[in-house]
Amino acid sequence: MPDDRAVDDRAQKVIVQDVVIRYERAGFAVTAVEGLSLSVRDGEFVAVVGQSGCGKSTLLKAIDGLIPVASGYIEVDGRRVTRPGPAKAMVFQDGRLLPWRTVLGNIMLPLEGRGVPKAEARERAMALVERVGLTRFAKAFPNQLSGGMQQRVNLARALVVNPQVLLLDEPFAALDAQTREYMQQELLNIWERDRVTAVFVTHQIDEAIFLADRVLVLSSSPGRLRREFVIDIPRPRQLAVKRTPQFHAYEDAIWSEIGAFGGDTSGAPVQPVISSGAVA
Repeated sequence: MPDDRAVDDRAQKVIVQDVVIRYERAGFAVTAVEGLSLSVRDGEFVAVVGQSGCGKSTLLKAIDGLIPVASGYIEVDGRRVTRPGPAKAMVFQDGRLLPWRTVLGNIMLPLEGRGVPKAEARERAMALVERVGLTRFAKAFPNQLSGGMQQRVNLARALVVNPQVLLLDEPFAALDAQTREYMQQELLNIWERDRVTAVFVTHQIDEAIFLADRVLVLSSSPGRLRREFVIDIPRPRQLAVKRTPQFHAYEDAIWSEIGAFGGDTSGAPVQPVISSGAVA
């Protein structure tokens, strides 16, 4: 089977090249990510998985410019990332909604911060309220919303600035299992419209497979790219695909890869891409 990367001529939207990320913990220097290289194509949805502490969220924050890299570089649209900027938007695990603002007010907030006139900000925010299915709750406050609804507001607030890259750090982790599955479908429905480039960090393997074009597996700390899986499941996708043999084969292969390492993986090579459903 051909390597999907060889026939996809979309521009590289995100490039992570030989990145090392270090931070201090209890007076000791910790290397969270070391020698990590990967790329994300324009309009691609990529999920990042791996054991706890492997640097997934750290990588996402570095792409956003929230934390610096010790060496190597990160580029978005050909520009080096040194700080947060308008080309990127982050969706965190908790909603981080302002309790004194309504749904509409929370979604307007980033536009107000950028000096967008109030009437225009309101119009753009209302369009996102409708896209995420919260029209009836536009005047509601966060404490009047379910967890899933709060995350829809969080997603709308990120999308209202028309980001080039959407970064999602376990946005559904705090939700119950049923709501989480519902939100996975909702996210795909919203993403299908504009196909914004997305990088999604999760611990849930089935979530990664369902959402992504590719799933990247990081080694245990310090994080390196260990293997990538091209998810050859047609779009648009519905939750029923999770019950198919092809989907279960991807789950088994990715879980096996994550379980294959537990200690030092220094020098472990990146494994070949698995594509076109050939996951054995």
